Amino acid sequence: MDNQVIFAAAGNGKTYSLCAKARTAVENGNKYVLLLSYTNEGIRSLESEYRKQNGGILDERVIFKSWYSFLLSDYIKPYQCSLHLKEKRYKQEFSVTFPENFVSSIAFYDTDPPPRWYNQNHVQYFVNRCGDVIPDRVSHLAYLCNNHSNGKAISRMEEIYSHIFIDELQDYAGWDLEIIRLLFESKLLITCVGDYKQSTYRTNNSPKNSQYRDENIRKYFQELEKNGICITSYANTTRRFNHEICDFVNTIHGDTEAIVEPDGNIDGIDPVDNTGVYIMDIKYLSQYCEHYHPTILRYDKKAKIAFHHSCDVFNYGGAKGATYERVVIVPVSTTLPFLEKQTKITSNQTRAKFYVACTRAKYSVIFAVDKPKENAMFKSVKIQVADKVLPAYKFINDSLAT
Repeated sequence: MDNQVIFAAAGNGKTYSLCAKARTAVENGNKYVLLLSYTNEGIRSLESEYRKQNGGILDERVIFKSWYSFLLSDYIKPYQCSLHLKEKRYKQEFSVTFPENFVSSIAFYDTDPPPRWYNQNHVQYFVNRCGDVIPDRVSHLAYLCNNHSNGKAISRMEEIYSHIFIDELQDYAGWDLEIIRLLFESKLLITCVGDYKQSTYRTNNSPKNSQYRDENIRKYFQELEKNGICITSYANTTRRFNHEICDFVNTIHGDTEAIVEPDGNIDGIDPVDNTGVYIMDIKYLSQYCEHYHPTILRYDKKAKIAFHHSCDVFNYGGAKGATYERVVIVPVSTTLPFLEKQTKITSNQTRAKFYVACTRAKYSVIFAVDKPKENAMFKSVKIQVADKVLPAYKFINDSLAT
């Protein structure tokens, strides 16, 4: 079995390994190799890493596409004329054939919900009056293009590509999962990488496969593995952050199957002061920021930063993929019970964004809290910052309840 699904920890080097595998595929074959990511930023990251590994150039037979571009160019546009759909006019339905190049793009500009009086047999269910596909229905229409053309979309890809590599797997949802399954069942060699703990985006909000949204996406691929369609594996070491941060982030999900551990050599690299995870009263954060100039992470633009600073500020989700030396995190109210009482964060999206924020720093994570207190996870300490001694509460792994 050649289809691989790799769930890799934050800082494991997912982009590096994906590009390394793609380079090997290019060198050992004569077909094109395709790399996919959900966002344009993800594509830029893949291109940059590939160039870095390949002497600054992109091979002629390596192609980078966003997921939506892939659905349009490899499924919908070549085979839209094969669709067997009806046009609904009032209460009547008429058979319709898509003219060549009828579908032009995706209606990202249209934020209004589509009309409810169309169903999956109607052209208007998928495409608006401008000939643009409704975003949440792109992958469903792509699936139908392959189905109604008797699999020609997949057959065409088998002739063009030898391998397809899919990055940021945790962001895929709805009919996208059925598209990936089609790829798994083809002659193509598919490799997917992602971290289900970092499911901060969704490719769409289709009700299809809603039980596998966000971190539950892992279950979808585990079921495919049981059916012999793919192999799932875990890459749980990180080269980004130290053992103290690893111990803390492992408490966020409490997932014993995917315990994050530091790379074997990381603890011996660049020893620095005041490493680990802390809670600090906001009244001391100005002094801390003046000395270390950390990156500040907040949930969104509405989050108030109640201390003076001159640091860079990013939203939790916007920091995804980045690495900083030190971070100060402004926790939202729904994460405070976790920090104070170890109460599980119940919202999947909040938990994922919080996890992303906590896995950005190499050396230290500071939570900015108003009037914090010692608790089961965080113990009172004093830290030396330049010529000042600041009170804080440090995460101590031995204090975790069993």
